[in-house]
Amino acid sequence: MKNIAEYIDFKKGIINELSSLGISELKECMKSIKDEADQANWTEYLRWEVEALDLVENFIDFENNELVDACSYSNGFRYPDIASFTEERISFYRDLVDNEAGIYSDEVLSRYYNVLIQCDKKNGYKYIDYAIATMENLFGSLEEHKEWHYCARIVHLSVVYQKIDVIKKYIEKVREFVLSDIVLKEDQLLFLPFQIRLYSKLVFIKKNVNDHEDNIKEIVNQGIAAIAICNGAYAPTAEYIFDNLLYIANKLKDEEMCKKLKKLRIEKQIKLGDAAMIEGDYYNAAVFYERAASYGNNYGVHSSMNDTLSKLKKANVHIGETTHSTSVRYEVPNSEAYLNEIHKFITGNLDKDFRNITGFVIANILDNSKGFFPDMTESYEKGKKRQSNWIWKFVSIAKMTNERKIVEASKDEDQIRYFQYDDYVTHLKLITNIWFEQVMHEAMIEGLSDVGMSEQIVSAEWLSDANKYLILEAVKLLSEERYAAFMHVAIPLYECIFRRQFSYHDLATTHIDMNDGSQQEKIFGVFIRSNMVKEYMPQSLIDMSAVVFTDELGLNLRNNIAHGLCEKEDFNKNTAYLVFMMLLMITRFDWVAYGIAEKEKKSEK
Repeated sequence: MKNIAEYIDFKKGIINELSSLGISELKECMKSIKDEADQANWTEYLRWEVEALDLVENFIDFENNELVDACSYSNGFRYPDIASFTEERISFYRDLVDNEAGIYSDEVLSRYYNVLIQCDKKNGYKYIDYAIATMENLFGSLEEHKEWHYCARIVHLSVVYQKIDVIKKYIEKVREFVLSDIVLKEDQLLFLPFQIRLYSKLVFIKKNVNDHEDNIKEIVNQGIAAIAICNGAYAPTAEYIFDNLLYIANKLKDEEMCKKLKKLRIEKQIKLGDAAMIEGDYYNAAVFYERAASYGNNYGVHSSMNDTLSKLKKANVHIGETTHSTSVRYEVPNSEAYLNEIHKFITGNLDKDFRNITGFVIANILDNSKGFFPDMTESYEKGKKRQSNWIWKFVSIAKMTNERKIVEASKDEDQIRYFQYDDYVTHLKLITNIWFEQVMHEAMIEGLSDVGMSEQIVSAEWLSDANKYLILEAVKLLSEERYAAFMHVAIPLYECIFRRQFSYHDLATTHIDMNDGSQQEKIFGVFIRSNMVKEYMPQSLIDMSAVVFTDELGLNLRNNIAHGLCEKEDFNKNTAYLVFMMLLMITRFDWVAYGIAEKEKKSEK
């Protein structure tokens, strides 16, 4: 490239001892000499260098080992888009490291190597060894958390490019550190989830995992030991450790280990709640108890559900809310009173009982003033309260699906919405578990059959023959406890019937493509939140449909089923009965006809 040597000499002449400068100092110096550059393209070179350093200044974090690519941050700064780098620009970076590497510090040089690895699609692989070597040179000279960031990048590169010797080296390096006593000290606990994840990433890409099985179990035991002392401000660390240990157990396909870890996770949340109650921290006690109930629900561990909900109620009484729990806003009854509430719906007249159950669901959608179902506004206020905890200022919350990051919440408002949806989903799943599943179970014991349920459901006049056939199949699958098959039939069916209520009343569910004039169905998530749907359906049903089926922060079942993203654990009894309850809502009541009637009433006034 022309003028590159002159440019380097020019820069060296102004910046003394360039090799001793770190990234921040180098950036500032380069910005300060920009006005002195008198060659036409030297200013461009300076800009390219500053942007490259900006690009990789934080190129590693606990969740993502990739360079930042066109990401917006809270200060409004937008990092350069790697995809837009020209060949001339990439060639410039190559010249810097190939011909003038001696003028840069290892810290700066390692960043340029990493830029080339990601940007130079043809020759980037040639810089792998250089990048690893320069990053390793930094160990011992940086703050510990920065060293672990570089370690994560080395692990990532060695795994992606199959550097077997490096993988073996870091398996031992990370293992030795995780199993050392130092990780159980308070100032080291924060790093442990990250280190366990690094170790599992290295071990599970190798074919001879069995060779490390004993070491892996030692790692799991060390993680459990660390969880036991993760109290107070370190409670979130315990959650991250559990996530990584469950990842290991699932990879090993060790069902006993999975059960043990899930039980320990629930017990840990209850212990944290008990400790918070003793300290008078009633709000966090409620959060811990709510989380324990949520895990028990998700994992199918219901043995401690009533006790946990009772503790949750007590915590909420103390923090000045109602005597109702955070997730379920009615008093948690004792066993006898609880059974009496359930048996109110069971009279022995099976047809009447099923009508009463579905009628009760619909009545509470039409009027949710008693708080039977969750409310988005109330969940938002609870989300604000949870987010106000100072600990969330220092972490980014991510939602994962099938080991893939779906949503990351780092800004205050994003975290509030994350907690809002978490509260809403927990309430909804608990209602399903402690009421709907139970009344349906009692009704089936009394003799309610899939045929009896189906006959009532398919009586709706707006259903098509295809709808009726699929309803019969879905209810049969549910009664046979074939939850995965049921969900694959019932979830797309819900969308179909939801749309059909509108088309039955001659309301369009399509839009016109302005390019070719064709009619296109609106995406379900877009359709649910459209103005037309808001005009005819109650907001409570819209919110529930969106959270269960289409919102990324919710259960997002429609998308996950359609794209094969559901995990084995998602096909559980609780989620299946939640979907069935939603199916009853949309088939047993003509919401659009009700909306039309309500509009007419308002127009007459």
